Amino acid sequence: MADFYKTGDHVAKRIDLVYKGLRSIAKLIPQTRDENSFVGIYATNSYSCHMYGLVTVPISAYASITHLFNVLQKTSLKVLVIDSSLLPNVLNAIGNDSNLKHIIVIGDVSNLYKKEAQVVGIELVSFAELEEYGANKKYEDILVVNQESKRGVVLTHKNLLSNIYSILGYVLIAAISFLGGSVVLGPEIDYSNNVDVAFFLSDIAQNKPTIFASGSWFLEQVKHLISSRYGKSFLFKRGYDVKREYLEEGRLINDCKYDMLVFRSIRQTLFGGNLHLIYIDNAASMFYDYSTIPEARGAPLPSNEIKLIDLKERSFTAEDKPNPRGEIWVRGNNVFDCYYKDEQTNSNVFDSNNWFMTGYIGEFLPNGTLKVLGKK
Repeated sequence: MADFYKTGDHVAKRIDLVYKGLRSIAKLIPQTRDENSFVGIYATNSYSCHMYGLVTVPISAYASITHLFNVLQKTSLKVLVIDSSLLPNVLNAIGNDSNLKHIIVIGDVSNLYKKEAQVVGIELVSFAELEEYGANKKYEDILVVNQESKRGVVLTHKNLLSNIYSILGYVLIAAISFLGGSVVLGPEIDYSNNVDVAFFLSDIAQNKPTIFASGSWFLEQVKHLISSRYGKSFLFKRGYDVKREYLEEGRLINDCKYDMLVFRSIRQTLFGGNLHLIYIDNAASMFYDYSTIPEARGAPLPSNEIKLIDLKERSFTAEDKPNPRGEIWVRGNNVFDCYYKDEQTNSNVFDSNNWFMTGYIGEFLPNGTLKVLGKK
């Protein structure tokens, strides 16, 4: 049966190899809306192109040589995938001013045809050879380049999605359902350039977000604002103490009498009243008992591997008791791809197995969290 049927996983892997092979051989770029994304298909299948954003230019197997010539000229095709039986037609249709550089042949390719193609500056590649090219290539579509003062940090779509999946790996079930629904239903997202916290909060209240993502600096300013406005109130102080006791017991309560008297109004005024979840992008979350050890930076995300490398000159080793110590190395799909156009730095901070050498010294604490001791 294996000779006639292929599993979905097997087909998907071959599609990936073909795509990588096409990009490697012809230097194609997805979704450019010009010939740099075009793949001529003088055959019967184009799933590898459609799946990864390449643009197919189908040509009927029954097309005349004149039509084939016109397609090659109009689209400026660089690469053409054909059935082996149609190879003579293609070689006859190629003009001296053609942009065609690569022909992928489904089937066997004779040395005679390879020599004939070389005369007109075309490389003939069999489908098997194409897949071999693809097996040794890796392509990641870039999401953003965060340019710092000295270096640009390249983040890919995989980095972003891996972070999201990591959160869903341990966040509360209710939040998982909520987040998934938001993504599927397409919530509105608002961006603001205001740096004044009060003005920024007025934008937030107007948009009434359900999920709010922020850095810890902004939330610290919000905390100061709340303290300055409400901190002297007896009801606020009493309600804060009561709700803190609830949290220490592991209870998240939002319908006690102090919510009705104080906190509901604050939520409405500052965040619009619909806020259910705050995502902090640069500080430890509270899903673990981090509060008992202020220096802890949190536990590893599910998508990450973290190891400590011995620093003998500092007398730090992974065998130290009671806590292992060493340089922090991180690996995972959410780790940034590279520094933009800086191969020297990349070779210094990534090893051959894709471990990122952070340059920071850390130790693992008994509760599984990581404490940062400083720079190397």
